[in-house]
Amino acid sequence: MLARIACVLALLVLGAAPGDAARTAEVAPEPAKSLAGKLLVASPELTDPNFRHAVIFVLHHDTGGAMGLVINRVMATGPIGKLFQGLGVAGAATENSHQVRLHYGGPVNPGSSFVLHSRDYHGGTTLDLPGDVAMSASEETLKDAAAGKGPTKSLVILGYAGWAPGQVEREITTGSWVVVDGDPEFLFDDEVTTKWERAIARQGYEL
Repeated sequence: MLARIACVLALLVLGAAPGDAARTAEVAPEPAKSLAGKLLVASPELTDPNFRHAVIFVLHHDTGGAMGLVINRVMATGPIGKLFQGLGVAGAATENSHQVRLHYGGPVNPGSSFVLHSRDYHGGTTLDLPGDVAMSASEETLKDAAAGKGPTKSLVILGYAGWAPGQVEREITTGSWVVVDGDPEFLFDDEVTTKWERAIARQGYEL
């Protein structure tokens, strides 16, 4: 699992499109208006069940494509010890009862797990992102969180959303997505059920 996460993190660092390992040696230039650090908010007309009413934090965007994480769809809530078991984290204290939410991040590679978190924590796999947030591999970060050494704010996420070159731009042009500014306070607040409504209201939508 950690190897898969490290691979995705490496793709982000290298500027390659998610899932396109053959191109990792080619660092694509940033587009004129990179969406990294922004929120993609599903328009009311978007009916794809994977993304209906989704709010996506864009991790990376350049001419090679884009990658993001859905931040408003909770899959389950339970003790971190059970999460350790489900993710197969070796050597973890599976009896730990600290409560954690597990989020659906998107339909691509649902076996991959990430922790999107505040920048007060940095581990060996941590990658700083636009928008004053960071992302780390889940195994290390969850162990640190269970030991009281993790980030103060975080989202544990399975899977991600990915777009081919030019795809996200076309989807924005056709009205599938609304682009809004994000901030850590909004990303990590606990009001998940109203996050889509509050995000789309930032662009003046009246629902």
